[in-house]
Amino acid sequence: MADLKGAEIFAAGKWNGLDFTTDDLDGMIKAFEFFGMSGQVPLKFGHNDDQSMTDGQPALGWVDRIWRDGKKLMADFRDVPKIVYDAIRNGSYKNVSIELLRDVTAGTRTVPLVLDAVALLGADLPAVGTLRDLQALTMTARLEGRERLFFTQAFTHGDFNTMADKDTTQLESELDRLRKANDKLAQDLALEKSRATQEADKFSRLDNETRTAKVAAHRKEVMDLLEDAVRNKKIQAAVRERFLRRFKVETDDAGVMLIPTSDVEAYIRENPNPFLKTSAATLTGDPDEIPTGGLPDKELMMRARRLCRDRNKNPDSWEDLKAAGIAVMRADPALAERYRALPDDHADGRYSA
Repeated sequence: MADLKGAEIFAAGKWNGLDFTTDDLDGMIKAFEFFGMSGQVPLKFGHNDDQSMTDGQPALGWVDRIWRDGKKLMADFRDVPKIVYDAIRNGSYKNVSIELLRDVTAGTRTVPLVLDAVALLGADLPAVGTLRDLQALTMTARLEGRERLFFTQAFTHGDFNTMADKDTTQLESELDRLRKANDKLAQDLALEKSRATQEADKFSRLDNETRTAKVAAHRKEVMDLLEDAVRNKKIQAAVRERFLRRFKVETDDAGVMLIPTSDVEAYIRENPNPFLKTSAATLTGDPDEIPTGGLPDKELMMRARRLCRDRNKNPDSWEDLKAAGIAVMRADPALAERYRALPDDHADGRYSA
């Protein structure tokens, strides 16, 4: 962007059959300040009577301020694109023409003349869609007057007094090149966004597949442990079903991942098949096994001692034996209930190894 300062845009005199005095110029200046129009009045390509001013016509710069120097109305422009600035410098645009609104209503008063736009006159260029990087001209807030007047004034500025006519082919070619480059960037950006979306979808799909595979593998491991225990008659099928229902092994993906295999193995040990235990005791004479229907306190003690040995703990250690007894009662609520039902004066509480 560049600034263009000290341009002569209008002068007192008779133009298009209308007389303008220095007082008229001063009135334009006061209206410019009254309406706060600095940065609101556009610099544009030519007067296009056929093209609506509300269609996004690009602004080529903005009038920053206006003042009078003798009989001349002067203006400073800001935010002029370099390509337009160079076109003025090389003589492609020598003249300016102002656009005025007549009889603008402001509350209860009427302002005779208000500067509405400054047009560059020269080679014809498209008014819409050429300079993509320019700020779009928003016309909805522009003032409305009874009619619009156009006046052409020679563009005189210190740096441009020696402007020579030049073919605009080079300028048009540069504008076309910039437009195509911008289109290419937009296409590249759209392609990159599409690729990023595809990669994100792929990662999400792989993550879900990995999580599903882990859940399925762990569920199978848990169920295989229980199935093997039933097949080898270590536990009864009812014990397996009770575990599956309690922990929702077959339906709760998140829950099943919280069940370590060590807990499953402990559950199997603490819920042994009573028929298998009776048979084993008969065949091996295991001192820690008792016949079915024995006293609950003695059964609890024998099972606790056996669990100690399974856990590689010392059955003669009170702390180890106590922890094992609690585990046995937690795993066998029926035995725990029978044990609690013993009378307080029950004497059969001392056991030997």
